[in-house]
Amino acid sequence: MRTLKKPHNLIALITAIFSFIVYFTTLSPSISFWDSAEFISCANTLQINHAPGNPSYLLLARIFSIFAINPQKIAFSINLFSAFAAAWAVFFAFKTIFWFSEKLFEKYSKNNKLNKKQSYIISIFSALIGALSLAFSTSFWAIANEAEVYSLSLFFTALSLYLITKYLDEKNNNAEKWIILIALMLGLSIGVHLLNILIIPALVFLIFLHKFDFSYKKLAITSGLAIGILIFVQYFISGFPKILAFFEKLFTNKFSANYFTGLISFSLIFILILVLGIYFSGRKNKKLLNLIFTSFLMFVIGYSTYAIIIIRSASNPPIDQNNTENIYNFISYLKRDQYEKAPLWKGQQFSTELDKAKPYKKGQAVYDKINGEYKIINHEVSANYKKSDIRYLPRMWSDNPLHIFAYSEWTGIKKTEIPRAKQNFGFMFRYQFGHMYLRYFMWNFAGKQNNIQSHASPIVGNWISGIKFIDNFRLENQDKKPEYLNKNKTAYYFLPLILGIIGIFSQLKHDRKNLLVISVIFIFTGIAIAFYLNQTPYQVRERDYAFLGSFYAFTIWIGLSISGLYLFFKKYLKKKYLIFSLGIFGFLISPAQMLYKNYNINDKSKNDFVYHFAKNILNTCDENAILFVSGDNETFPIWYLQECEKFRTDIRIINLSFLNNDWYIDQIQTATRGSEAIKLNIDRNKYISGKADFIPIIDNTEKYYSFIYNKEYENIDREYSEIHENFCNLLRKSGYAQEYKLEFESFEEYFRNIKAFGNSKSFKDFCSIIYNLEDIKIQKYYGITQEQADKLISDLDNLLNSQFLYLGNLDSKLEFIFSEDTSLMIYSKIYEKSINYCPGYEFSLKINKSQAIKSFGKAGLREELLLDKMLWEIDTSQKKLNRSQLIAYQIIKDNNWQRPVYFSSYLDKENYLGLEKYLYLEGLAYRLFPIETEFTANDLVNVNSYKMYDNFINKFKWGKLKYLDENIENILLLLRADYTKLSRALYLAQAFEASEQVISHCIKLIPNKILEFDYYTVGLVHSYYRLRKFPEASVLSLLIAENITKELEFYNSFSESGKHSLRQNYIKPKQSLEELMILAKEYENKEIYEKLKQIYSQTINIK
Repeated sequence: MRTLKKPHNLIALITAIFSFIVYFTTLSPSISFWDSAEFISCANTLQINHAPGNPSYLLLARIFSIFAINPQKIAFSINLFSAFAAAWAVFFAFKTIFWFSEKLFEKYSKNNKLNKKQSYIISIFSALIGALSLAFSTSFWAIANEAEVYSLSLFFTALSLYLITKYLDEKNNNAEKWIILIALMLGLSIGVHLLNILIIPALVFLIFLHKFDFSYKKLAITSGLAIGILIFVQYFISGFPKILAFFEKLFTNKFSANYFTGLISFSLIFILILVLGIYFSGRKNKKLLNLIFTSFLMFVIGYSTYAIIIIRSASNPPIDQNNTENIYNFISYLKRDQYEKAPLWKGQQFSTELDKAKPYKKGQAVYDKINGEYKIINHEVSANYKKSDIRYLPRMWSDNPLHIFAYSEWTGIKKTEIPRAKQNFGFMFRYQFGHMYLRYFMWNFAGKQNNIQSHASPIVGNWISGIKFIDNFRLENQDKKPEYLNKNKTAYYFLPLILGIIGIFSQLKHDRKNLLVISVIFIFTGIAIAFYLNQTPYQVRERDYAFLGSFYAFTIWIGLSISGLYLFFKKYLKKKYLIFSLGIFGFLISPAQMLYKNYNINDKSKNDFVYHFAKNILNTCDENAILFVSGDNETFPIWYLQECEKFRTDIRIINLSFLNNDWYIDQIQTATRGSEAIKLNIDRNKYISGKADFIPIIDNTEKYYSFIYNKEYENIDREYSEIHENFCNLLRKSGYAQEYKLEFESFEEYFRNIKAFGNSKSFKDFCSIIYNLEDIKIQKYYGITQEQADKLISDLDNLLNSQFLYLGNLDSKLEFIFSEDTSLMIYSKIYEKSINYCPGYEFSLKINKSQAIKSFGKAGLREELLLDKMLWEIDTSQKKLNRSQLIAYQIIKDNNWQRPVYFSSYLDKENYLGLEKYLYLEGLAYRLFPIETEFTANDLVNVNSYKMYDNFINKFKWGKLKYLDENIENILLLLRADYTKLSRALYLAQAFEASEQVISHCIKLIPNKILEFDYYTVGLVHSYYRLRKFPEASVLSLLIAENITKELEFYNSFSESGKHSLRQNYIKPKQSLEELMILAKEYENKEIYEKLKQIYSQTINIK
């Protein structure tokens, strides 16, 4: 048998090499969206990525980055690591499927009912087909050719399963070495992804089923043991750092030891206990106990890669998320405290009310290192829900209005209704199991509609089969889809799925105990994950990568289907032809089909868009700029450029999402790699966790009036006294003071020393007297002229305007908000203590003109264009401010125009802080200028046309634009809108040739064949009309109308219920046609207007 085993090892290696070659040919040459760029940035110099961290991945990826021949190849090298890990995962999948296939044949081989050589060959075919089905499945391939943790994660899963088969096959007394190695691999795999521990139950079942005689009692014990070990490992991962924290605090606070003394001491003691356990159990010949101690030690050694998170954080690298050098921060990081937690077994529902008596409760303590000790700086706050409304297994738990709307769509529940168990289970099965797991499963083994993210629409992101009547029954009229909805479509006609089902039934008949094992893997890495995550609707991205372990289990069944079919057909067909017929048949309908149909979809070899996108954002900014961004897809690519390629390190990136965290605010005040520190004139104790978390906005109150008056009373009293004295002098000159002496003296004395500010009744009375002077009768009564009355009223207006500016002054407001004086606060039930608040929605900022001119010198701005002060207000629908917004204001104020300030043009509206009218588009970012021009509420139209033209036409590069996913397409759509803004701005500046050039450049860069002309192209039509380019406007109008016609005809082909589900999809196409008609009519393009009118009447058919 030894000689027979050699060929399958060689074929396994060839299979892995072939997979690697395919991955290599489709490998992304640079960064991609989402986490890819972050992993590359952090792996290259071992920095701290997002929670809960991936230290094992970063250490291994770092090895690959060393071999990059230049900084520009770092991304490629780490992407190559993913392909390498994926190929080895395929290798071990081959070996494992081969083992299961041999077990399928085992009872027939023992009874000599099966030729060993033939069964060996068919096992090779089974392994080959199963392993390659995994290799070329769409979800696995998608993460095998870019920097992601999931290919390495699956590698550890496949390796662990393979190693347990080695243990089971070992005949000598040294078999325990494989268990020890598995323990080490499991420990290491935790540093790749925490979900890797889900392979543990399957490993336990394999040992039980192959080492012990079967009985249902033993099966129950094994099940309990498997779940027990899994729970123990899970709690050890999160619990061990808590024990370390206890000893760290004990040594530091009690014994005055240096930081980390307790942590290191207990770690060494713990390791020593395990070593002693190994030594004494070995001496006593307690083999099981010795194996447990040794395996546990190996597991801890693997898990110890997490130490790198603390060690590297202590060196304060530029990317240092959560600042994990503090053991308490590390625990929070490991627990992912920064992310919203979904209740699992028991908790609130979306309609659950807070307890009225005590709506919020004190949570765990927040520690910080202060004066050589760990001290509590605050306590976390959590919602305290009514006990009577708490339910078991809450699935619809989020009170986000968007999520509540989706709950209603999925289950029909009313927004005011309390979800019942039936509705919770309905949502779980339909959305969480169906939409968020089964849909992904079917993508890989039946087919995929397109690459557009789905939120339950029948036209995007669904699974399909390619069999028309089935797809049309489920999704209606799929053969009528416009071209853009067919991009990246794949259909396998259920063939891989059928093979997998055959594999299940083959094991059910011939090898039930191993069917149980693979089923455990399939369930624990599939449905169980979907249950555990308890996901809300409207996820930011598709989550198919989370279930790769389950898809891997199914490809084992795909492989075993060949073995099962061989056992079925061997009675009826000649074995000589059957083996190769089955092998070729299985290869063609599963892996070969997948390879052929998924190649173009997963070919990222020309994916350089993200790289150029990030470069263009940075190149928008002037030297030494501050750039506000938000979201992974802006931040991570820029991190890569600055950290790996050292490109534009002068620009300081500030992520507005991270700015809610005190550790990030600390970090931006430190200089990094050529970027100066951010100046912040604010004490740390004013923004630490627990301070400024929640700042309600309350219109100016007496507390704030008093605060401002005490701060500005000299100016206020002086300005008021001048008006009061002028009025009294006029009354003296007019003779009124003499005629009504007592009345005048009383008036003069009463109003001389009032508090002339805010809601003071005396001040309001004085203002009423002055404003009443507009009445001619009153003027005659006091004996003053119209001109004198107008002067007094004008002076009072100026006084009130000055007071308004005092109230809105950004410096004063921030001082008030961050004040630690409890008399200036309001009581909050959230914290059960007094908290700060923001007094009003209006803000102002006085401009340091000399410094601004110095800063804007390159922009060529004249001093007379600059404002003396900026005035703005935030949306009144916004009821609170968060720490991020406050610190962003503080940064702008303290910067004092010394550095250019930019905001990414891809931010949500609230992230512009109400400053829209002072933001000027210069490329892919808005620059903050203290200049006020025309502003439209619905759009940011301020454009620095000269700078933006130079960027868009001369400087920006966009790469090949050969690989387009949904994220790239969305950016290209917004880019068309930016070209429209630039063309309009140039037209208004009478640069007509440049305006036309911009339109042509946009159409050439993003033509209809790359991305269909649609709603975002209507603006270009308007630009052509402005320039009197009627032929070009006509052609573009008809192209847009043609695309819209196909889209609307597709929608109109649906049933009434289908149209109802697509009602939101009608809006933009309908608006586009209407706007095109308005433009044609406005510019008297009668022929096009009539054509558009006819198209509109034929296609707009909303029931």
